[in-house]
Amino acid sequence: MENISKIVVDKNEGKQVGYVLDVVLDFESKLKKGYCVVDEETENEFFLPYSEIISISDNFIIINSVSVFEMLTEKEESLIGKSVLDEKGFCFGKIEKLIFVGRRLSKIVTEKCEISSRNIKDVGKEIVFVGIRKNRNKKVRFNFANLSSDALVTIKEIKSQPVQLNPERVMLSSSYYVGKTVNNAIMGYNNELIIAKGEVVTRAIVEKAKLHNRLNQLFFALKR
Repeated sequence: MENISKIVVDKNEGKQVGYVLDVVLDFESKLKKGYCVVDEETENEFFLPYSEIISISDNFIIINSVSVFEMLTEKEESLIGKSVLDEKGFCFGKIEKLIFVGRRLSKIVTEKCEISSRNIKDVGKEIVFVGIRKNRNKKVRFNFANLSSDALVTIKEIKSQPVQLNPERVMLSSSYYVGKTVNNAIMGYNNELIIAKGEVVTRAIVEKAKLHNRLNQLFFALKR
C-alpha cells in the first residue's frame, strides 16, 4: 500500500526516526490525515500529520524534525483487515489495500474486488458497510480480481464494464464457467440442487444458475 514501510527521516538531525506503519484516515471525509509512524528503537507509535511532510520519495518520507510527531494514546483505527459487507450481508472479502488520489481515498481493495470509496456507507470496528447510492441509474465500477489465466473475459474487459454493486448483477461470459469445478454446492430458489460440490460446470448448469439468479454464487464457488 502507498507509503507503508517507508523510512521517515529527520532533515534537521539527518537521521532515520522510524517507519510508516499505517495510514491515518478521516472516515467521514475520506481524506488522509497522516501516518502512524513506529520508532524502531522504542517501538512507540506516533502520528505524523500529512501537513508536516516535506517530501516523499520511493523509499523515504522527509520531515523537518521529530518535534512534529504527536503521541498516540491509543491505536488509530485502520481499514486494512476489515470485512466488507453490503446491507444484505453479502461479504466482498477483507480489505487488503487502499488506493488514494492525492489525499483522498479512491478505492478499497479486497482479495475479491475493488470498490469505490463513494460506496462506503459506514465504518465499524470490524466491518465496513457498502451500498448503492440513492441514484440507482448511476453505476459503479466493480472489478473482480484473481481470475484464472484461461478466462475468456480479461481483467481489462471486466474493468471496462460498469456493473451495479449488487453482487447478483455480476455477469461474465458463460465460457468462463464451463469446465471448472466448484468448491461447494449451490441450491436454487426451491432448495433444488443446481450443482454439487466437486462437480464440473457445464453450459446447462450455467443456464440453470442464470434462471435461479445464482451466477454470483457460482462465480465465488469456482475452484481456482
